Amino acid sequence: MERITSSQISGLIGYPLRINDFPSHYFQEAVSRGRLIHSRLGFDNTKTFQRVLRLGKRSILIAGMPDRVDDKYCYELKTYKRKTKEKVIKVGKIQCKTYTFLTGLPSKLVLYDVDKEKIVEERVIIFNMKEFKKIIKKALLLREMIEKFKKKFKEVQNS
Repeated sequence: MERITSSQISGLIGYPLRINDFPSHYFQEAVSRGRLIHSRLGFDNTKTFQRVLRLGKRSILIAGMPDRVDDKYCYELKTYKRKTKEKVIKVGKIQCKTYTFLTGLPSKLVLYDVDKEKIVEERVIIFNMKEFKKIIKKALLLREMIEKFKKKFKEVQNS
């Protein structure tokens, strides 16, 4: 059975392709800052949810860990600076839709402005199964394309 995580899905669709598997210093710094903010604000869930999605003859195991889950919602906290806001919202919406699929709960995207040092917005993200299947198909196709490219890249590199 194929497996894909919420982070992989949103990363494949929302972020540029990286050939180098080592993250940049800027990226590592942003992730560290984001983890601190998540922890400080209580967005620190550690429970992983998973569910199988049938796409024709394929069975896809989807896994993910929302930042917070309560009786009403699952939450995805996204930290951003002015230049990254739109990309972060796109990625966050995809993650929220994945968490709704996994938990059965509606999702909220919580936006934290790093420059203002506060939560500036909460959005309820609408889930639609037809749209979600398109997202998963796209992510799986992108992953397959990357794997083929990396294989060919290594062949050429090592020749």
